[in-house]
Amino acid sequence: MSELDPILEVLRRRADELKAQGPGQVVVGRISHINDVRVLRECREALTTDEQFDIRQAVIEMESHLHGIVVEVAEAPTGLGARLRGMLGGASSNVDAIPIPLPPPKALLDAAEAWMVAELAKPRVDVDLGVLTEPWLTAQVVVE
Repeated sequence: MSELDPILEVLRRRADELKAQGPGQVVVGRISHINDVRVLRECREALTTDEQFDIRQAVIEMESHLHGIVVEVAEAPTGLGARLRGMLGGASSNVDAIPIPLPPPKALLDAAEAWMVAELAKPRVDVDLGVLTEPWLTAQVVVE
């Protein structure tokens, strides 16, 4: 069992909570203030190369796991409407809404990554890690 396993388990549970809220619009804070970026940089520097690689792999897993948390609705013609639309080149009134799953927003993946970095670096740094953990812990999916 690696040091990252319990962190990944908590990360997956939080991702499942977010998926259960959606699909919808994702609301997540960003780490953009210069002091917050400095905290992130300090924490990253405290990690080993293997830990940084594991975090990158976990972010890829989260991207796959959270795929479809956001959807775009497209209208697709059905039945006779589809054939007529194709022949006449015009719009048909016989359409159904089709949800198209989209990848999770980059800001959500960044928040998950920052949370993992903070969790791994926690015993090695003496900074306020709340600025790194808050965006992931407070992210929401708003259903429209």
